[in-house]
Amino acid sequence: MTVNALPLRFDDGYRVDLDRFKRSLTPKTKLVSLATPQNPSGVATSPDTIEAMLEVMTLRSPDALLFVDETYRNATYGDAVQPRSEAGTDPRIPEGTTVPSVWSPEEGRAFIERQ
Repeated sequence: MTVNALPLRFDDGYRVDLDRFKRSLTPKTKLVSLATPQNPSGVATSPDTIEAMLEVMTLRSPDALLFVDETYRNATYGDAVQPRSEAGTDPRIPEGTTVPSVWSPEEGRAFIERQ
């Protein structure tokens, strides 16, 4: 197994560069993992960008899944509206949660959901 990282860059505003993303995919790609919002920048990936990523994956890696790590989705500032979950919005986006690096303060435990 090979893992290819595609670091998000300050110069791009920590946004996904779709051209770089496309070049990073191959027909052998099976899983793409995206954290949104990213830690520590707090920049969230828009639903439009996620849709564009899925379109690129259809062409370059048709068998790949897109795991959207939404661990920090609930972390909003002020009166900001919590973004929608991407889980289940497309058959290629599996539903689930990640195991946080610390115990969940609300739950008192770490967990993984399987659908």
